[in-house]
Amino acid sequence: MKFSTVFAMLAAATVSVSAVSTADTNAARLARGLAPKAPTKRDTARRSAASGECKPLLQSCAVNSECCADLCLLGLCG
Repeated sequence: MKFSTVFAMLAAATVSVSAVSTADTNAARLARGLAPKAPTKRDTARRSAASGECKPLLQSCAVNSECCADLCLLGLCG
């Protein structure tokens, strides 16, 4: 009786483990001639903080200002 119970549990465990599908990579899917899977959306895109505001062009730009760094590289900093 114990042997048949243990054998049945072992057989059920083997079947359940073999039924678990593994995650295919797109490379494996393409190698089998299947289409690649669509990208998964894992999180919503949002900023952690609001971006800083720049002042209008060349209006009170400091030489080392973060907002006007591109302008200073072009020689337009005042």
